[in-house]
Amino acid sequence: MVLLPSPLQKAVLSHRLNRFAVLAEVNGQSVTAHLPNSGRLRELLQPGNLVFLAPKTGPRKTPFDMVLVEAEGRLVSCDAHLPPAVLAEAIRQGQAPPFAKYETVRREVTFGESRLDLLLTEHRGRCFIEAKSVTLVENDVALFPDAPTERGRRHLGSRHQDHLDAFLRQPAELLRQELLSIHGIGKETADDILLYAAGYPFFVVDAYTRRIFERLGITPQGLTYQDWQDLLHGALPREAPLFNEYHALQVAHGKATCRKTPLCEGCCLLDICPAGQTRAGGRREQGSTPP
Repeated sequence: MVLLPSPLQKAVLSHRLNRFAVLAEVNGQSVTAHLPNSGRLRELLQPGNLVFLAPKTGPRKTPFDMVLVEAEGRLVSCDAHLPPAVLAEAIRQGQAPPFAKYETVRREVTFGESRLDLLLTEHRGRCFIEAKSVTLVENDVALFPDAPTERGRRHLGSRHQDHLDAFLRQPAELLRQELLSIHGIGKETADDILLYAAGYPFFVVDAYTRRIFERLGITPQGLTYQDWQDLLHGALPREAPLFNEYHALQVAHGKATCRKTPLCEGCCLLDICPAGQTRAGGRREQGSTPP
């Protein structure tokens, strides 16, 4: 299996200098480190976060490479080159069962105008893979922060000759898989495209959905994105126009009333909302005048 560089040096992040460099403190001394990731990484690159640096590789001027960052008690890889290497080695060693049937693994292969991380082949066919690190976790759900991606645009152009209609007319599950293979697109963004652009009935689960239903006391058994979506797909008819309007109403309600600090008095859902009743009742008691 691929190992991390050794030895690793603990440091405290000061700030990001530019797209590929950070400033950190090691034993009270400021040092620069190469950042092998062009993503925004706003959730990770917070001043004061613990980071792990390795002595530089190659002729760069920076004395260190940044390898890991600690965020909310988790160590997160910030090396964009690591995931394909880890996955390729796992496949070769038989530690990735879904890909066990493939006989060869190639790195960095050309497909049209795109360059993809892995190509797996066997006598009946081939499989292209894009492997990425997850750099954002919310409520134990791994997410890919949204970001514009020129590479993603080239990828879709190569596969569909820049015909948006041909891209969106794919069977729903194939379209969703292709969207999720693009760096910068997570499940929520993919389902936004499926519902609003392609007209497929996939309910978009966002922060407003979770907040409103949690306050209503309606939650799935698990906490993943898929758990939430399964709950809603099981409770509502699978109709795109219904999902479209339902989600839009949730967003409007979440922005206007069911905010992070909610305005429970006068809420249209107050009669069925335990959290709202508790909050509104507490305010009435605080505002009451003793006899």
